[in-house]
Amino acid sequence: MKILIIILFPIMLLAQQYGSWKEIDSLNIARAGHALLVLKSGNILASGNDISDTIQSAKSCEIYDISTNSWRLTTPMNLPRYNHHMVLLDNGEVLAFGGGTGRKCEIFNPITEEWRMTDSMITSRNFESGIFTKLKDGRILVMGGVFFSTDSGYTKTLNNCEIFDPDSEKWSSAAPMLKARGNFAATLLNDGKVLVTGGNDKAKYLKYCEIYSPNTNTWSETDSLIEARSEHAQILLDDGNVLLVGGTSRDSNGNATPENHCLLFNVQTNKWQTVGEIAAYRSFPGIFKISNKNLIVIGGDDPSTWEIYNLTENKSVYLDKFSDPKDIILQRNKSNVIQMVNSNILVCGGYEYDGTFSPPVILMVKKSAIFDVLTNIKNVVKKTTNNFKLFQNYPNPFNPTTKISYTLPFSSNVVLKIYDILGREIKTLLNKNQNPGKFSITWDGTDNNGEKVKSGIYLIKLYSGKYSSIIKTILLK
Repeated sequence: MKILIIILFPIMLLAQQYGSWKEIDSLNIARAGHALLVLKSGNILASGNDISDTIQSAKSCEIYDISTNSWRLTTPMNLPRYNHHMVLLDNGEVLAFGGGTGRKCEIFNPITEEWRMTDSMITSRNFESGIFTKLKDGRILVMGGVFFSTDSGYTKTLNNCEIFDPDSEKWSSAAPMLKARGNFAATLLNDGKVLVTGGNDKAKYLKYCEIYSPNTNTWSETDSLIEARSEHAQILLDDGNVLLVGGTSRDSNGNATPENHCLLFNVQTNKWQTVGEIAAYRSFPGIFKISNKNLIVIGGDDPSTWEIYNLTENKSVYLDKFSDPKDIILQRNKSNVIQMVNSNILVCGGYEYDGTFSPPVILMVKKSAIFDVLTNIKNVVKKTTNNFKLFQNYPNPFNPTTKISYTLPFSSNVVLKIYDILGREIKTLLNKNQNPGKFSITWDGTDNNGEKVKSGIYLIKLYSGKYSSIIKTILLK
């Protein structure tokens, strides 16, 4: 025991060099199997929920507003989704696909905060095992995965690929991968090509790697992994090489075992080499860059810990437990972890092991936490001291008037406008300088011409300096 303390104590002191976790505003709905995405505004969109919950919650969405440091509900999706994907399109809209809805896809408009259905995919696939990549030209490449028929119980590993064109909002077939695979990893390289590694074809784990060229729509074989690996993560480094972390391999008896050692793909030689190790054994880990030399690794088979991997030393230099895993989130996998625009890491929702019940139960949670990267702590503290907030109007629905309240943390020019659901301006309620404080204003349901507007959904948007916030209201006559 004394030896253990001697080893760990100096490492524990290193925590101050990297940052720290803090609990923040909770989600409005307990979620698991949801998807997260950073909008162009820097806000975070969360969508979907565990299919064991209600249909309404599986459709539900909410936004984490970085100006108010709080979650708010927004328009639900058209279809319930779980274990799905979202990707940010170049125009700022969001494409959602997968998640038990077969081939059906939809798009979120962040201005109107409305979802609309779009072209369906060509192939139905299980996105827990499939992968997507956004290409340099803005198109979305979807690869592999597993097709499962609930009617027949038939399962097939796929090599099918298809591409979504945001301009036409149409899916088209792309050249299939050379190997069918699920639970693999894909990385967009600096030259615009896509590196695909490992994975599995049912019980068989793969070493095989290949590269996709969007210009020629072709796949070519490249150097194989040093060992078969599945359920791993990859990250593109500043020098253009690719670091592979964690995953699962098979031992001498054929049993699946989580891994902790890392591999490096050299893009100049197209060769893999073994590098360092992460401290914990993890499959499906999340990995994010937090400085020029440090990565944070989180989740997988050791959900109660997080660690710092140093690229210079090629090893983990710090491993720590969450202060109380039950008080934050137990399962931190890719579905509930995302990196924010300021490099901080947001983790929200997931499952929680509660041993106070007999027998113990697994619960979905609302809790959220942020890892404050050390270089950003001053900026984060400054933001959290602000109190910019647009409150939900009251009454809502309303007829004929409603009261809109908001708070300002500093003096600035304030603009308060009403838009219809298509994003067209209806009325400017306010456009003037105001001092810090709490304010209220009444909307009487008229437009800029003084004419009464029709019954329907309207958007109330508040602008103050670089901050903005939006809420919905309903006029009923």
